[in-house]
Amino acid sequence: MLDLARSPRTVFDESGTYTISEAGLYEVTSRSVQKYHEVVFATRDLRTAHEMVEECCRTDLDRTHPLLEQSLWISAVISYSKPFKTNNARQLFDAKEFVRSNADGEMLNRHHYLITLRDKMIAHDDALGEGKQVTIGLPYREPKNHLEIGIDPTSPRIVSLGSNIAREVEPHFRSILKIFDDYRNQLREDTLRNLVDSKFREVTVIGRAKEVALDVSQEGVIRRWPRIEKN
Repeated sequence: MLDLARSPRTVFDESGTYTISEAGLYEVTSRSVQKYHEVVFATRDLRTAHEMVEECCRTDLDRTHPLLEQSLWISAVISYSKPFKTNNARQLFDAKEFVRSNADGEMLNRHHYLITLRDKMIAHDDALGEGKQVTIGLPYREPKNHLEIGIDPTSPRIVSLGSNIAREVEPHFRSILKIFDDYRNQLREDTLRNLVDSKFREVTVIGRAKEVALDVSQEGVIRRWPRIEKN
C-alpha cells in the first residue's frame, strides 16, 4: 500500500518497484497530465458554448424569453472566449496558438469576431453594439423651464445578436469544438502511452486525491482573493 508518510514520491522507486499497491485516484504533479487536463477544461468550455449558441438559433426565443436569449448569447461568447484568455489555472496549453495552427482563414475570421464581441461589447465597453453619441433635446424656442430640455440618452443598444447571427456562427462553434475534441482524444492516447513507456518518470505522487468542496460564496471568494483597499 502507498505509504502516505513517504509522499511525495515516484510511482516506481529507485529499485524499479511499482509503489502503488491499491487502485485509486491519486493527486500528482505531472506536466503531461496537467496539459491534458487543461485541454479537457478548454474543450468543456467550448462544448458548453456550443450548446448555448444552439439554443440561440431558436426563432421563438426572442419573442418568448428575451432575457434568457440575451443571457445565453452573453454566456456563449464568454464561455467560447475563456480558453483563449489569460488564465492562471491553465499554464501549459496555449489555446490561442493551437487555433492559429489548426484553423483556416475563415475560421480565424470567425474566431476573431467572437473574441472581439467578448472584449469590446460584453466584458468591456468600447461602444460596440451601443451608440455613444452625447445628445441633448432642445425646444424650438428658448426654454422657460428645465423640464423642456431632454438630456437622457436615446442611442440604441443591442441586447441580443439574434437567431440569424446565431445560425451563422453555430457551424464555427461546432468546428472549433471538433478540433479541440479530436486533439483531446489523441492527446489522451499519447499521454497514457508515454506515461507507461517512461515508467511515469515525470510523475510525482502527492497522495490520495481528496474530494474538495467548491466554494463560490461571497465569504469563500473574498477569503481566497481578499479585497485590497487603495489609498
